[in-house]
Amino acid sequence: MGWSYGLISVPEITCVACIETIESLFEKDSSVRIKVVLVPEKEATIYYQDDVIDLDKIREKIDDAGFGSKVIEEKKDVENPVLEKRNEFIVEGMVCNSCTSKWLIFEVCVDILWRF
Repeated sequence: MGWSYGLISVPEITCVACIETIESLFEKDSSVRIKVVLVPEKEATIYYQDDVIDLDKIREKIDDAGFGSKVIEEKKDVENPVLEKRNEFIVEGMVCNSCTSKWLIFEVCVDILWRF
């Protein structure tokens, strides 16, 4: 069973609820792994078992949920289908690591600068 990779633009994503809606479409489907990013990309990174489902069917499911989408990139026979997205952000107002506990964040380096 081979895995393929797809990157889909979903420009109508406007909030976390949109992300959760799209990701929930595939949560019971073991042949699809999806991670949606809101800012700034508004894209879905998808790994899927190409012998079970194809990228057009995945995109159609997203479209049927009310989000227009467009395939940006597709690669066949991906060896390591791991969803990972790394970004750096400056987030003001955080004072400890508990702020990150709600999200799937694997590593956090908090550098607190007190501004007076």
